[in-house]
Amino acid sequence: MRDSCGIDPVAADFRSAKASIPDGNQPPRSISARFTKTAFKKIEEGQLMLIASLAIMAAGILIFITGYSLRKRGKTSFIAGNNEVFVPKNEKKLAGRIGAVVMLFGSETILFPIVFQMIDGMEGYHFAIIAAVHLVAVFVIMVLDQMPI
Repeated sequence: MRDSCGIDPVAADFRSAKASIPDGNQPPRSISARFTKTAFKKIEEGQLMLIASLAIMAAGILIFITGYSLRKRGKTSFIAGNNEVFVPKNEKKLAGRIGAVVMLFGSETILFPIVFQMIDGMEGYHFAIIAAVHLVAVFVIMVLDQMPI
């Protein structure tokens, strides 16, 4: 169907729509989508994984330093409810044991990104299991401190 000038309106709309599409196959993107795509072109997947691994390792170093500090100072004031609900019987020994567990967790956090790359099939929930085991270990250490030996 053509109008009075002999131009098919459907074909004209199609040509104008196709002209507004940048590469002819995809609709035009929003400015934020274009910015995101260009920003991530500069950072490839491997580089992004390296940055994430370094951040996790830095967090592990901070955890290790915290554990070392707890062990060295021998104070348990970091425990929630300390001296209110829970009064340590041997504060220096308890701080040393909990500090050792925290240092071990920090070491595992530092090593996890390396091991994650080496072992195929290892996922993030494995790290969550390790964290849960350390949490249980801290509670067991606290209970052992309260038991008369």
